[in-house]
Amino acid sequence: MAVYKRTYVAYEGSLTPRWSRFLILPRYSFARLWQSKFLVMFFMACFFYPLGCIGYIYVANNLSVLSSFGAGPVSQFIKVEPSLFLYFCWVQAAFTYLLTAFVGPSLVSPDLVNGGMPLYLSRPFSRTEYIAGKMSVLFFLLSLVTWIPGLIVFAVQASLAGWDWTKANLWIAGSLFVGFVVWILMLSLLALALSAWIKW
Repeated sequence: MAVYKRTYVAYEGSLTPRWSRFLILPRYSFARLWQSKFLVMFFMACFFYPLGCIGYIYVANNLSVLSSFGAGPVSQFIKVEPSLFLYFCWVQAAFTYLLTAFVGPSLVSPDLVNGGMPLYLSRPFSRTEYIAGKMSVLFFLLSLVTWIPGLIVFAVQASLAGWDWTKANLWIAGSLFVGFVVWILMLSLLALALSAWIKW
């Protein structure tokens, strides 16, 4: 409206808390990302291996199911060992690498190419909050396919194997969480840096 009409007034509504302002970025980023059918299908494919691990753990802890089908000798080789979780880390880390390569470039480069960065920084929004908002997209997305299903797989094995196995292998849960968090942070920072540098 024209300034000379003097009908404008200052905003008097409630203000967003400063600590949560960066959450506006992931909200709109997720809305844009889920419009891609390829991303949705690939994201769902990332859960096939964790579901397979849960099925393997169930069969390994219920060998009577195999013996009922006459697979007695085969059941001797089906057991849950720490290497199962190591293979889980390898497979899910490969999925997160591909997922980051698909999602990461679309987070920062459009803001730089289209000149949107001054619009962000002209508001009460710091550079740290901008990076935190963009990183939270990748951190949340990659967490859903790494340490969260990893801890679920561990919890299933712990519930079926008992307290003795859980107490002896509790370090696996901590290693899954710490290892995947470090991996996610490294991928997120690398993806944002390359996206800002190449501007693709």
